[in-house]
Amino acid sequence: MKIRPYTEKDRDDVRYICLNSDGPCDADEEGQHFLLTTYCDYYIEREQENCFVCTDDDDRAVGYILCAQDFDRFWNTFLSDFYPRLDETTMSRQYAIESTVMHKKHKDEYPAHLHIDILPAYQRKGMGRKMTDTLLNHLKNKGVKGLMLCVWKHNKDGQRFYENYGFDHLDENESNIAFCINLQLEKSE
Repeated sequence: MKIRPYTEKDRDDVRYICLNSDGPCDADEEGQHFLLTTYCDYYIEREQENCFVCTDDDDRAVGYILCAQDFDRFWNTFLSDFYPRLDETTMSRQYAIESTVMHKKHKDEYPAHLHIDILPAYQRKGMGRKMTDTLLNHLKNKGVKGLMLCVWKHNKDGQRFYENYGFDHLDENESNIAFCINLQLEKSE
């Protein structure tokens, strides 16, 4: 397996991974639409240069790390172009707004944020660490000062991954824990 930049040919694989990284997706059509719109499509449509995939021997994406480099740019574009895609008669729009509360709160110190997912058969093989290394080096070289992410409180494996990697605990609310890392410490060569 190798890590490489995302390309348009990865779109269907990345969207599949978004829905199935915790096992077969059991969300209904509306739930799937919410997940893709909120946690995937913005990144692969608007910030492809900040997205990387882990591929199998056939060069098919089996994992990804997606990143928004600057929260303000992300948020303005999300509100104008992606938020309207969500069903206004359900809780989807409210959940999308709530998913960014901690990002907004810490955006000045940690302007970038990420989403990472790997299909179950490819987890625990070191690809999460390698994709994170790749993204952090990429962001350091671009001069981004900080990165954060949120993990559901029930996702103990995810929390351990970020703690072991070296992310710091930043904040938490009733459902998520935010982790962060300062990227200004040393610029990569």
